[in-house]
Amino acid sequence: MDAGTLALAKSYTNTQIVSKMDAINANHFFADDTARDAYFASTPTEKVVGVLVSSNDVYQMWNGTAWVVKTPVSGVAKSDFNGVIAQLAENANEGIRRAEINNARKPLVTFTYDGTYAECLNILVPIFTSKGVKVTFGIQTGQIGGLGMLTAEGILALQDTHGHEIASHSVNHPSLPTSTIIDCEYELFESKKILEDMGCNVNHFFYPQGDYNETVINLTRKYYKTAALAANPPELGEAVGRYNNVPPINTYKLLRKAMAAPGGNPSLTTLKSHVDSAFENNAWLIFYAHGIDYKDNATEQQVLSDLIDYIQSLNIDIVTLNEGYSAFANKVDIGYFGRNKWSMADVWPYDYMGSHYMVGCDGTVKFSDVESIKDYTIAIPNAYSASDLITEYPINKITTFRVNTEN
Repeated sequence: MDAGTLALAKSYTNTQIVSKMDAINANHFFADDTARDAYFASTPTEKVVGVLVSSNDVYQMWNGTAWVVKTPVSGVAKSDFNGVIAQLAENANEGIRRAEINNARKPLVTFTYDGTYAECLNILVPIFTSKGVKVTFGIQTGQIGGLGMLTAEGILALQDTHGHEIASHSVNHPSLPTSTIIDCEYELFESKKILEDMGCNVNHFFYPQGDYNETVINLTRKYYKTAALAANPPELGEAVGRYNNVPPINTYKLLRKAMAAPGGNPSLTTLKSHVDSAFENNAWLIFYAHGIDYKDNATEQQVLSDLIDYIQSLNIDIVTLNEGYSAFANKVDIGYFGRNKWSMADVWPYDYMGSHYMVGCDGTVKFSDVESIKDYTIAIPNAYSASDLITEYPINKITTFRVNTEN
């Protein structure tokens, strides 16, 4: 998308933006050149914000003297264009707030646990309580009340008594990409409904078995703010820094680093190295394990305790998944990128593929087809003013910059 289009939002208040976007959606999308030219012949002053979107997804922008064809940056389809504009309008004021917060972005750590194991309440909660830490438990609702599993009362105690967060981990823990669409949506919707009917606040999802594809992600977006992976991709291994979630985050493929797993537990030294990387890069690091990993395992219990002590010694905040998301959420997040699942071709940066346009909490922009963009510039803050027309921007370039005031 042309930077001039994005600049529409910067000249108006939030209310005015919504009004302006409504006007654009109503009047500035045309079926053909004749309809476009007829409209602008009667309203020449509106040309600066004119957009022509033809049936074959070709965008034309008014450059001040003529209409020029613009290939959509990031491959965002016409069907997604309104979504981009709507998010810009919706996030106008929120974006200012986040920019102020993230000018001094700081590292965060989140602990997450998959499954409905009773050890979450009996073993893990006492450790977290002693450290003053809140975490996120992903509940598989089909396990509730089973042998060695949490009851509904125990799950509510995690949230209401101890202040921890509840996420969904599906109903039956199937591989969602191999499920039918009906079954997949059932797992996503029903698990959330069961937990919410119990009194839980549920905003996030952990993919069962770590499996996903584009269909699964699109369905997940209907019900949850984020979704997280559930396994260490073998291609990433133990490489330090590969598990850092940094702006713009991959909202429905959040990276998590295993603390304890059947295949072998990383050492405290290794876990500390990942914390050090998050600290150095002001990243959001998400750890995960299963409650049962700590059953009759004094060694792993001590590793967890020592890891928390180390994180706190660095003055890194340990937050729930929802708190981490609030700090790192993208301002704009349109489309989908990433292959269906991890493959040997997914070498770092493994996930910047496909059709996706994102603006991170700190203003960082990422989009697909990055190699085809020859002229991408980042201007200094306030390089342009709110009164600048599109003609003030460099032609045939994508310009990104931060405006430090509401105007």
